[in-house]
Amino acid sequence: MFNFAPWMVGMFGFGGTDPETGVGKYVDAFAIACTKENCLAAWEAVGAVPQTHACLNDKGVCHKLGDASADDVTQITMQKMQRENLLVCDLLTARGLRRRGELNQ
Repeated sequence: MFNFAPWMVGMFGFGGTDPETGVGKYVDAFAIACTKENCLAAWEAVGAVPQTHACLNDKGVCHKLGDASADDVTQITMQKMQRENLLVCDLLTARGLRRRGELNQ
């Protein structure tokens, strides 16, 4: 069994030189193995398709405020969520929160 220092494990995957011994010039195995072509070939070999966000381009999947009639359940839910989101954002801003967790000074 091999015992490697934790910092050495990354060298085998991502390349580099051992700082203690100077041995190295390890090749970046991750960059070689994970090219777009190799990943697509692996997906094809198992008969799967990588997931994308392309389905969001379908009008039946992606909904925007104002897309549907006023009585559409999805439209009503989205409008309610938007109103509540704006209310909470305004409340947090009034209490000193600017954005991304930063407090007003």
